[in-house]
Amino acid sequence: MAKKIKVLLALLVLVLLAAAGSGGYYCISRNEAPQAWTEDYDILIEPGMTVSSIGLKLERDGVLRSYYVFRLYHEVRGRGNTVPTGSYTLTPGMTGSEIYRKLVSGQQNLISITVPEGWTLSKIAERLEDVGVCSGEDFLDVAHDKDFIAGLGFSSDSLEGYLFPDTYRFVYGESAENVAGAMVDNFKEQLDRIYPDWKDLTDKQLREKIVMASIVEKEYRLDGEAPLIASVFYNRLDSPEFPHLQSCATVVYVMTEIQGKAHPERLYYRDLEIASPYNTYYAEGLPPGAIANPGYTALDAAFHPARTNYVFFVVKDSAAGSHNFSASYGDFLNNKGSYLESFRSK
Repeated sequence: MAKKIKVLLALLVLVLLAAAGSGGYYCISRNEAPQAWTEDYDILIEPGMTVSSIGLKLERDGVLRSYYVFRLYHEVRGRGNTVPTGSYTLTPGMTGSEIYRKLVSGQQNLISITVPEGWTLSKIAERLEDVGVCSGEDFLDVAHDKDFIAGLGFSSDSLEGYLFPDTYRFVYGESAENVAGAMVDNFKEQLDRIYPDWKDLTDKQLREKIVMASIVEKEYRLDGEAPLIASVFYNRLDSPEFPHLQSCATVVYVMTEIQGKAHPERLYYRDLEIASPYNTYYAEGLPPGAIANPGYTALDAAFHPARTNYVFFVVKDSAAGSHNFSASYGDFLNNKGSYLESFRSK
């Protein structure tokens, strides 16, 4: 019955158009707003919205003269079309037919999102949800789906460390799989530039490089020091005298990402004793996974560390982000003392 009514309605419209001639079609295709609108109009098409409800909203907001005519245009020219969910921008001067065609074509606005270097999975997920790209929970689920990760070509418990920091553009309501896939594809492209033979590495070797890069990312401030910091950590891994990397960044990761605490203003000795495989003051060697998503500089440093005998570094100038590096504990203590003295004298 409903189908018959729709058919009769469509036939009635055709008859009216034929009777009205070009003037009738002009009325439907133009369907301009009662008064000219002078600013761009943004509309968010959400799941469940119909052509009629969209037209009614456009009429209510003064973009169209009549939602009913908008619906008739759909019956005559676009039956079977649907409007993809998403964000759209309509510009002044657009006719009803132009608005309709833009909406059903899916020419959505793209949402720009910048992922800074050193962000963790949880921060990325939160930002994605805040700007309307995808559900943060869905993103985290995908990022911990071993089958999905394997499909991307990696063997890992999560995508922490494999999401390259950059500016991305996605549509509203993009799938979490597509979002994660785009970030991982970018990561692969950067690895091709940094170390073209990375695919020849074993899963373990590659994972260790990524974990190292994530630690370097959280420790360096000056680009030129990233390879030096990487050398310190690699030298410690190779030295039985210094089995612990002793990266404060790993302690902060445990406290904020695993324990769910706020970012500490400072670390205490008790924090360095937290029993976690990610705490490099407590556990020997590298953590089992990355502690952040490293950018190009940190990745490059992890694959191409400086050749030094340094096993210590300490802040030299906190404002400038520079460090003093040393090969002996005595020099380290002197450098640390110099920093503390300069800090006290300010």
